[in-house]
Amino acid sequence: MRPARGAAKWLRMRPKRIRLAPGAKSVLHVRAVPPPREAPGDHPALMLLTTRPLGVRHVRVRLRVGVIVDLRVRGRIVRRLDARALMVHRSGTQRLLELHLVNRGNVTERLIGDGLRVALLRDGRKLATLRPRTRELLPHSAGIAVFPYGGPLRGAVVARVELRAPIRGPRRSFRLRL
Repeated sequence: MRPARGAAKWLRMRPKRIRLAPGAKSVLHVRAVPPPREAPGDHPALMLLTTRPLGVRHVRVRLRVGVIVDLRVRGRIVRRLDARALMVHRSGTQRLLELHLVNRGNVTERLIGDGLRVALLRDGRKLATLRPRTRELLPHSAGIAVFPYGGPLRGAVVARVELRAPIRGPRRSFRLRL
């Protein structure tokens, strides 16, 4: 077994081992103890639960379940997304706008609802507003937000990235051909 790294070292589980009969239930208590003066914000950790077959007569099945735990340390929270590039890909009759993002903040950003939108403009008029497929972007990481579009709009447009509170970031616009 490898020693825990990063925020996973902060996790304490009780009991450390659980023996379950078929159909039985049990409770596992998980506690996080960050070291003093740790940087504020979210620190992701992976908690891996592994089964072990009991005897030789039983079916030997090994199961591993990974649970991602977001550990938030108190302090100044920074929320900042930077849009780097926007590209269009066709998927059948639908077009997918892929927005490349960098999370420069110290918390996990959940890209749902009205926090992040892309407005499609032509001659200064807003023609459509797109919302991304739900996803999360870990602190200090990069990723892609996908905006499906199946509307009738074709040709050159300006795509303006709109960030709503509490997410912050510079305003960006991109020229596209749909």
